[in-house]
Amino acid sequence: EKVKELAKKWYGILEFPGESDERFYNLLENTDGLYECDIKTYLEKDSENKEKNAIMFLYFCEDLCRQYKERGIDEAVFYESIKYLPDTLVKGDFKVDKDAWIVLSLKFEIFRLGRLQFQMSKMYPEGKDGGFSEDTNIIDVHIPADGGSITPEVIDEAFSLAEEFFSKHFPEYEYKYYTCFSWML
Repeated sequence: EKVKELAKKWYGILEFPGESDERFYNLLENTDGLYECDIKTYLEKDSENKEKNAIMFLYFCEDLCRQYKERGIDEAVFYESIKYLPDTLVKGDFKVDKDAWIVLSLKFEIFRLGRLQFQMSKMYPEGKDGGFSEDTNIIDVHIPADGGSITPEVIDEAFSLAEEFFSKHFPEYEYKYYTCFSWML
């Protein structure tokens, strides 16, 4: 079946630790109800089974990779943006919630550019206090815990990368504001 083939392919590409092989292959062999679909459909209709999610999330990497290629986005950005998937699955013993952070990457909404992650999003309801509507496009900035120091130079570089990235790869996405509600602030 195609879903299992692609999940197995991405399991190999993403270089999971060898000690997780037995758990993964057992899960792959014994998980029923897998089917071809896009991530949006899956999340809306059928994402309560956390073990099934693990297989499906690997399967969705194929479509995600295609989207990156179609937009001409560098492969390195793809791998930086998806690199948390193996850790998420292994730490959860191949059980992953539909609301896990990695889903933003799989939905092609968030991108790791330098030290920061940048997410195409809508203004938070709290933004109404500033006169913004909830349908205002924004870039929500996230600070990954695994990236090292945060100096003004590193932050400037990340924002410079983001400006270039979104204007080149998402010219139709019109935004004027960056927001950040990080735990670090």
